[in-house]
Parts: sequence; C-alpha cells; structure tokens
Amino acid sequence: MKLSLLARLALTFAFLSALPVSAQTTFVVDSNADDANARDANTGDGTCADADGRCTLRAAIDQANATSGDVTIDVPGQLNGSNVVYTLARTAPNMMANTFENANAYGDLDLGGSFSSLTVRGTGTPGPTVTVSPNDRVFHFLSGTISVERITITGGTAQPGESGTGDAPDATDGADGGCILVANGTTATLDQVSVNGCSTQQGGNGAPPSSSSARTEGGNGGDGGSGGGIATFGDLTLMRSFVYSNGTGNGGNGASGQGSGPVDGGDAGNGGNGGGIFVGMGGSLTVE
Repeated sequence: MKLSLLARLALTFAFLSALPVSAQTTFVVDSNADDANARDANTGDGTCADADGRCTLRAAIDQANATSGDVTIDVPGQLNGSNVVYTLARTAPNMMANTFENANAYGDLDLGGSFSSLTVRGTGTPGPTVTVSPNDRVFHFLSGTISVERITITGGTAQPGESGTGDAPDATDGADGGCILVANGTTATLDQVSVNGCSTQQGGNGAPPSSSSARTEGGNGGDGGSGGGIATFGDLTLMRSFVYSNGTGNGGNGASGQGSGPVDGGDAGNGGNGGGIFVGMGGSLTVE
C-alpha cells in the first residue's frame, strides 16, 4: 500500500520527535567570591547556589559537573556596574595535602563529570578575568568536551616537585600546565581566550641517602613542569586566542652520594618544555 505524501511526512515527523534531545542547562554567575561558603550547597539539584545563596564560579562548576546534557556557564565581566576579577582563593586546611585535589574543592577549577559538553562563556565588555591565589593552576580539564570563550586566564602556578628524602633520595617532577591542564581523553576548545602570566615550577632536589640506606648514590633531581601556559594530553583547539608571557620551571639539583670509596652523585633534572604550550604524550593541538 502506497502512503500519501502527507502520511509520509507525518511518519517522518513522528520519528524525528522520538529521537532523544540533549538537555540544555545554563547557569549565570552572580558573584566573584571564592570564600569558605563558595561551593554549591546542594550539588545536583539543578540550582547554582552556595550556602549564602550566591552563584559563584566554583558553585557553577560544581553544578555543571553533576548535570547531564549540554551545560553553559555565563561568567559576567561586570557585576553591579563594575569590572570584576574572579580570584580563586579557597584554601585547604592542610595546604600540602589537599590544595592540589581534583574535586573542585580548593585552588583551581576542576571540570569533568556528568555533562555531555560544558561551555564556560565570558559575557560583557570587557570580558572577565580569572586568576588564582595562592599558588595553583586556574583550570584543570579532567574529562568530556569543554569550551572556554572570551575569558582572560592569568596568574596560575602549577605544583612544584617534591624533594627527595634520605630513604627515597630521588625527587619528583614539577606538575605540568601553569594555567590550564587538559587531561588525556578530553576535548577542549579555547576561543577568544588570553592565557598569560602563568608558570610551572621547578622539580624537586635530590637528597643524599640516609646513613642506614644500602644505596650510596645521590638522589636525582626532578624535571621542571612543562607547559607554562597550557599543557595538553588531550585534544586542544585554539581559536582567536593569545598565549604569551608564560614560563616553565627549572630542573632540580642532584645530590651527592654517601658512603666509603668513590660514589656517584645524582643527576640534575631537566627544565620544563614549552613555555607557552606543551603537547604531551597522546595529546594534539589544532590552531585555527
């Protein structure tokens, strides 16, 4: 039996209507605070609000990480008629143990979760500036498809390497990505973004072995962190953006050996690679 044109159109419309549609959610930041109450008070409820009722940038990221579908975060360049800077200032009670976590609790903003895609979009003229204090990078893209648009990102400093000890003389490397770190498997786009004034830090220093250690060679120094502005181990696209005035850390010093007779000292670490951008193993960079 042949179907009329009208019937075929009706069936086609019914089929297309039945296709799943990705949800679109938008959060609008209304505060540049990043204090003790700045995290979202009820993550996953679909409302960006910290304990004081503010939609901070950190609270918006908390909600975005817990939201499915396509998510947009609007970050105004002006609040209450004045230009604003968003300074990431939340610090952990134990600085060494907790500051560099990946759950968006302290320091940098950690992006990755339930969303299909996330766009962090600066609005207004001029657009917003996001920086961090104390030392940490600004953005860590953990997973998913992420875009950042019309934002100046500055002042980030990745974690330094840790020096060796008598029982473990070799030092660790400095962390990569002074302002932005793109993790493996992540697809990221920066459009009309400025990344400047960021740096990685030096590798840790090697240590002499303890007198009770069977090892007599000195510890090796760690390498400096790579990617003073951006380090990517995922797929990164840059569009209409500036990356300038960033730098990498030095290598750490090797330590002298210990014991009777000739012993070897440790090797110094290498300086970090890619003052502006470093593309690591598994990563790619496209510039448009």
